[in-house]
Amino acid sequence: MDNLNNIISSCLNKERNAQKALYDYTYHSLAGVITLYVKDVSQRDWIFNIGMLKIFSTLNKYSQGTNYLGWARTILVRTAIDQYRSSNKDKVTLVPLDTIKESTVGPIDSTLNKINTDDIVHLLQGLKDDQKMVFTLFEIEGYKHREIAAKIGINVNTSKWLLSKARLWLSENIKKSPKLISKNGK
Repeated sequence: MDNLNNIISSCLNKERNAQKALYDYTYHSLAGVITLYVKDVSQRDWIFNIGMLKIFSTLNKYSQGTNYLGWARTILVRTAIDQYRSSNKDKVTLVPLDTIKESTVGPIDSTLNKINTDDIVHLLQGLKDDQKMVFTLFEIEGYKHREIAAKIGINVNTSKWLLSKARLWLSENIKKSPKLISKNGK
């Protein structure tokens, strides 16, 4: 922890070696978080770099001795959401209320608990961007539908519908790949 505090102090003094060390440490620890929000590695790295620029420009607001990775993670997740929102700002999704189903909750949750993390991330990459964003924010980050709607600029019912679609798609694709569950021994 002292080493991280020294690196951060050196970054505040604009020392390039310290900036590289902090970038590498953050990338190694948090690049996978952005993978949950994007389709490919090039997008992940691009969004990560934008997030790191924000981290470096606001590093003076970080309270040394607190959880750096938690602070940086928040910035990176917000950057991923901002990029998603800006790339989909002209896209409108209208959803009839009668298509919203919450019935897919049980089976998918218990099945996902039996699959290892790498396989889940791989499965999530197959979701449409809007479904992946809502699924990740709801299931992984723990946001409520009204918070998701406010963050990414959609209707609450659209958030519920996208979550339902994501769960259905994941459930169907898990059924098509029984080796995901069997290779984990459950």
